[in-house]
Amino acid sequence: MSIRKIENKKGTVYRICVYAGTTIDGKQIRYTDTYEPPPGMNEKKAYKQAVQKEKELEEKIKLGYSPNAKLLFYDFAAECIEKRRDELKPSTILSYEKMNEALKDQIGYLHLEQITPGRLMALYDWLGEEGRNKRSGGKLSRKTIREYHMFISSVMGRALKQGRVMFNPCEKVEIPKRERRIAEILQPEEVTRMLNLLEKEPMKWRVYIHLLLVSGARRGEIAGLKWDKVDFDSNCIEISNNLLYNSKDGVYETTPKTEDSVRFIKMPVQTMNLLRMWKKQCDMLRITNLEFWNDTGYVLIQDNGEPIHPQSVSRWFERFCARNDLPKISLHKLRHTSASILIESGASITTVSQRLGHSQISTTLDVYSHQIKKRDAAAAEDLGKVLYLKKDTKKNQIVR
Repeated sequence: MSIRKIENKKGTVYRICVYAGTTIDGKQIRYTDTYEPPPGMNEKKAYKQAVQKEKELEEKIKLGYSPNAKLLFYDFAAECIEKRRDELKPSTILSYEKMNEALKDQIGYLHLEQITPGRLMALYDWLGEEGRNKRSGGKLSRKTIREYHMFISSVMGRALKQGRVMFNPCEKVEIPKRERRIAEILQPEEVTRMLNLLEKEPMKWRVYIHLLLVSGARRGEIAGLKWDKVDFDSNCIEISNNLLYNSKDGVYETTPKTEDSVRFIKMPVQTMNLLRMWKKQCDMLRITNLEFWNDTGYVLIQDNGEPIHPQSVSRWFERFCARNDLPKISLHKLRHTSASILIESGASITTVSQRLGHSQISTTLDVYSHQIKKRDAAAAEDLGKVLYLKKDTKKNQIVR
């Protein structure tokens, strides 16, 4: 350990140096810090404070702290993203990279040790101001702010494991509560009308929409469905692929959202019959376009066998709704509608959660709380009819 007094243009500073052994090749490991006494402090007291700071630095190093004052949040975050490239999904990598760029002028220029709970609270307040949402010009949603928080927390958590910081400041920050989500669904008459209108549309679109509505799967999960995952004998499909698109990687295949999203979904006979009809059309397409055919194995394909672009389905569905005077319906709304129909028909929450591929039942309870309450009210009414049904007094039973 050593303390060196340095005179510069700003005044007196004390350069502190703590030795922490040697590297494998014999080089000394040294950590440095600087103490700048406040104006007016006498030299004796200033040196005493520098000694105290030296002791604190030494204690931190004994606990595994390895300070690096030159390491900025932006650079360290970029390093973390790069090291996790093989374990994270492309969409997550792209999202992290965009967030890191967005934070560059806010906390990216700060040293890791300068990321404090107070600084993060100020950041989240800033993110919640009007104009932060580049698409709408309004505020960012609580969900988006929470995603920024989770990104920063993962970076700072890695910094803590490496001894770059003494604690993760994200653990001491109160973040916006989750927004209560009310799943928008189609009413029964709207579903019936939509299905009737679909009868006039090309078979591939009919199949796609039917699969989304009946399975409750996500758009990319149905786009990634392959024929070898369709079991006609047991009327079941296996959701184990996810076909997605982003501006950086284009269309790519990945695994479903979580481990629990890999699942088997039982399908109605009517849907399986529709799939049989579509498979025959695919066989005809293969024969007709043999010269240009690519045998990708996907269920939903273009005329040359290549999979349908996930976004093209959304664009087609938007036009379909517009020309048929249907309410503006997102494809994700079909997923909510499927879950709602199951709940109202009496299916258990566990069953619904498994079909949707939720990693936790609490997610299902949260998203579909409104439908669950309606079903509970109906169940109470049914219970009342049984318990308080008028009995035949001649049989000496109680009349309610």
